[in-house]
Amino acid sequence: MNRLTHSLASATAVAACWSTLTACDDDKPAPNPTSSASAAAVASASATPRKPRPSFVRAGPLLPLVPGKGAGPILFGASVETIERIMKLPCDEKTATRCRYIPRAVEFFFQDGKLVKIHAHRVYRLAGKDKLGDPMYYGIFNGVVLPDVQLTMVRSELIKQLGSATKVEQKPAGGPHNTRELHHYPGMTVEIDELPNKKRVLGGIILTTTTGEAKATPSASPSAGK
Repeated sequence: MNRLTHSLASATAVAACWSTLTACDDDKPAPNPTSSASAAAVASASATPRKPRPSFVRAGPLLPLVPGKGAGPILFGASVETIERIMKLPCDEKTATRCRYIPRAVEFFFQDGKLVKIHAHRVYRLAGKDKLGDPMYYGIFNGVVLPDVQLTMVRSELIKQLGSATKVEQKPAGGPHNTRELHHYPGMTVEIDELPNKKRVLGGIILTTTTGEAKATPSASPSAGK
């Protein structure tokens, strides 16, 4: 097993853990049975049933992210037709400036028909709403930043892997992903999301064609998918 395959296998295990996030949180105290039962009774009596979150599997070509160059065989300057051929799947959403794969958790951005930015997302990041108004979630991105930087990696391990950023921006709480920090590196910006349990993890990776700072992608509109 080569290093990239090992990294992706490890990332798959992390994503599987995320599908049952509360079971993965060792720091969360055990619930009080009495209070839990009362809360459950209130919820069942008053709450509208929610559509369960989908399950995801890793799919598509391996896409190791290389700042300033691209994602595996998808290089900056590529056309949307080239990307769809390599991905072996049409874009889930396509405009003149963006091609988005939601279950594969990656977006490609274009200027004058050429790829200029790539944005990869952690599993279960919100991806807007579908035609019925239900939330959509990003799936599992099939790639890493070599040697072993994986989406959902905890903040401390991320910094250990990448080293000090050239610039760090602190962000206020809120937004669709609750992104609290932006760490800028040459040709790459990493987004640190804060989870409901207050842990901060790698939520997104943005690559650009230049060695300057990558700009964060605007959030998907509530009508995305319509």
